[in-house]
Amino acid sequence: VISYDRPSKQIDLDDRSCTLGDRRTRVPCVAVSVTMKYTGMGVPDSLDFDLNYILDAKKDKQKRMFLLEAEGDSTMTKRIKMRKEQEFTERFKVYLLGPNIKDKLTSLDVQVKYSLADTNVRRGELVPVLRLGNYMASDSLNIQKDCGPDNKCVPDLSLSINPIESYLMGSEDKLEIQADIINRGEDAFNAVLEVHVPRGVNYVNANTGGSGVSILCSSPTPINNNTLSCEVGNPLKAGSTVSVSIILKPQTEGLMEPISEFAFHVASKSSNPEEGSEADNSFLLSVPIRVETDFRVTGLSIPDQVQFNMSAPLPDRYEFVEEIGDVVTHVYDVRNKGPSSISEAEVYILWPSFNDYEDHLLYLLGF
Repeated sequence: VISYDRPSKQIDLDDRSCTLGDRRTRVPCVAVSVTMKYTGMGVPDSLDFDLNYILDAKKDKQKRMFLLEAEGDSTMTKRIKMRKEQEFTERFKVYLLGPNIKDKLTSLDVQVKYSLADTNVRRGELVPVLRLGNYMASDSLNIQKDCGPDNKCVPDLSLSINPIESYLMGSEDKLEIQADIINRGEDAFNAVLEVHVPRGVNYVNANTGGSGVSILCSSPTPINNNTLSCEVGNPLKAGSTVSVSIILKPQTEGLMEPISEFAFHVASKSSNPEEGSEADNSFLLSVPIRVETDFRVTGLSIPDQVQFNMSAPLPDRYEFVEEIGDVVTHVYDVRNKGPSSISEAEVYILWPSFNDYEDHLLYLLGF
């Protein structure tokens, strides 16, 4: 049988009644008692048992419970000697890491597996065996939560997003999404704000302004479907609001085809589910893209003037190209001073090809 010094089987993370070996760090702790007794027909008056203690048995990794006498360890193995019909009791303390625990919902299980040690029996005696079963004892604690008498928290999260009128493509301005996460229900554990960042937008940072609330964000990558995830509370207390400002920088590079808007899928969620109030947990923020260009064409003629005598008779043939006339070179400068980019542009150039008598005047030599 496993028992605790807490009749409620709840541990308060703010009640730090134990001190670690450094004599400075205070941690929440609880005393555990393990009681065993064996009996049977024809069994020896004393037997050796092997015990394997496992703390936080539901967690293979990221353990939350540890032995106070062996800091950092969540398992213990020992061999004990027991006498028939007499109780064996062992007491020890376990501790938790306090408010830094991420998973506050899964129960904290203490598990003891037992087995008979190798027993030397006399000639003609039967070897003792355990009756059929799983040879294990287990009991659980729960982290105390502000969830009422049933210790079950049902949150009611909702999102409020400030609309963005438009974004001028090609500008150096950053795009800022202002989101409020409101919890009108009970405590929300592992509350997160998720934003799917569309193609053509880079994540810069996120903050809560001067509210004093700290958030931890993981950047969007192709591995997480380009989704920004920010932890906003564990728990996000009942009746509280967290305002998050997400800074982004749109870019024109990498866009294979023109787009008219940026669409951001924003959602709030927690590890303890809501009950029928999820409709206001998500929001589609559409930001229209505005395009402004300053398209200019200037030119230069070399030479800037050419003399042409219309009354001069034209020869029947020319011996050299230079006899036809001067070469005129036009240099055109096509510029887009932005701020938006132009993916494709066409420039039409017209020049006087014939004179008033329909005779050739200028003709294209090359470009």
